[in-house]
Amino acid sequence: MKKIFSLLLFFVLTFYYSVNAQENVVFDFENLNLPDTGFWNGADNSGFYGNDILSFENYCNTQYNYWSGFSYSNWTDTYNQSLDNQWSTYVGQAYSGNVFGLAYVPIDCNNNYQNIPINLSFINPVEIKNIKLSNSTYTALTILNGDAICSAFSEGDYFFVKITSYYLGLETGADTLYLADYRNGQNIIINTWTEVDLTNLGTVDSLHFNLFSSDTGIYGMNTPAYFCLDDVEYISNTIISEKNENLIQIYPNPASDFITISDKFDFLSIYDMSGKIIMVTTDNIIDVRDFQNGIYIVKIETENQINTTKFIKI
Repeated sequence: MKKIFSLLLFFVLTFYYSVNAQENVVFDFENLNLPDTGFWNGADNSGFYGNDILSFENYCNTQYNYWSGFSYSNWTDTYNQSLDNQWSTYVGQAYSGNVFGLAYVPIDCNNNYQNIPINLSFINPVEIKNIKLSNSTYTALTILNGDAICSAFSEGDYFFVKITSYYLGLETGADTLYLADYRNGQNIIINTWTEVDLTNLGTVDSLHFNLFSSDTGIYGMNTPAYFCLDDVEYISNTIISEKNENLIQIYPNPASDFITISDKFDFLSIYDMSGKIIMVTTDNIIDVRDFQNGIYIVKIETENQINTTKFIKI
């Protein structure tokens, strides 16, 4: 009896640790392909960068030399207050290694010049832990000295980044970090890598980043809308993710023109990572040629259940 009980306990524990096997992961930007310029701005028109777990969105228009979303760099000049130096971190070094992420939050000219949040998406849900943030040199020196558009900060001014978490298109929480704070007699411009604890956000499949400043005008925020990031840390449950991913068969994935759904279903919905519905269909073969590059949520509904997964448009 004792032997049978021991074997039963062994199988129970084996099953428990199999379905709950977790991996602590840090994305540190070091394995990205860095051009000879020392920065990547999306000029290859890929629309994102990352790995097989996470994806940083990017938009680049080479005709007008414009980019937004996320890029990455190894620039460390802390003295040059110039748009030409937009690729540098005010810390003077990456948090780890030599490469760090850089973000630029664009303005929506068609919506009262409001900022458009930029997205970090995860292929499968993760338990987010923390992220390291800092100022870019261009933004920090503009806050300190002012320029033709921006006033130097004084009492009462502020500049902060807000991180909002989402799961299956629904907002689940938010956190903030003040990158510059001149309120209540303070005179702070962040010049170190600062850890933002995100464990209270729990399970997420995307993080949206936005910037807010006290220095705004009729055309939106005057403060240069840049910040730097490094070492995104999260817990990935690879076995559960793999199991969930196999509930819906989508191929090819990533895809550039058409995707095929092998499962039978009543109808299917596709959402972008902000939760906006893109398409509802009953077809198994779906034309995605007009989709923007990035990650999309696919929800398949049958009479008995609802399953979700994601695919990447490239």
